[in-house]
Order: sequence, then structure tokens, then C-alpha cells
Amino acid sequence: YMLPFSGTGGDAPLVRPVPFLPERFVKQASAVLRVQAAWRAHRERCALSCNLKTAATIRRCALCIQRCWRWSLLKRRLELLQGAKRAAQNVRGTSLYIEERLLIALNLINSVNRYPPLLFESGHGLAAT
Repeated sequence: YMLPFSGTGGDAPLVRPVPFLPERFVKQASAVLRVQAAWRAHRERCALSCNLKTAATIRRCALCIQRCWRWSLLKRRLELLQGAKRAAQNVRGTSLYIEERLLIALNLINSVNRYPPLLFESGHGLAAT
């Protein structure tokens, strides 16, 4: 991190020295980690109640189900907010009347910080006056 350098009135930062690791030590640590990872993987494969191919298939199935579920949640949020936006755009007067439970649901969905940054959904602001 940066420290102020007192020789120039404090406006020029001074960088603290970083500990130096020789390349040989880094290679040794890397080799140790590889051996440990290989041993752990071997131990886990031996402990499986089924063969490796079946375990890989089960894992892929679980990931597929998780991906589909997460996409369906995002899709439902998008559809709800797009419907709310269309309804608000169709209002011709100065007031919009909405059920309290729907407003609470919209604010709850909108407050979850799980949107990808470039989705237009993240820019919707919902409020009651």
C-alpha cells in the first residue's frame, strides 16, 4: 500500500518494499501444491461409491439443473419488471396507483444486487410517494 513521503511535503507516495521470493522457492511451492492436489483427487476418487464416469455425469447434471433454475429466476424477474415498466409507461395521468404488496415485491426484487452490470433491469428505480 502507499505511504506519504515526507521529503516532498507529503504529496508524493512512497511504496513499501515487497518481500522477494526467488523463482526456485516459487517452483517448489507450486510442485508441493500439485502433489497435494493430485493426492486429494486420488483419495476422493477412491472414496466414491460409484465409478468416476458416473460421478462426473451426476456433477454435470447438478450443474445443468442449477443453471436452469438460476436462469428461470432471472427470467421471471425480468418479465415482472418489464411488465411493471410497460404498465407505468401506459399511465397518462400524474398518479400511478399500485397495490402495496406488488410495490413491496418490486422493490424486493430490484434491491437484490445480482444483476449483471449491463442489464437495463439494474437501472429501474421503484418508489412510492
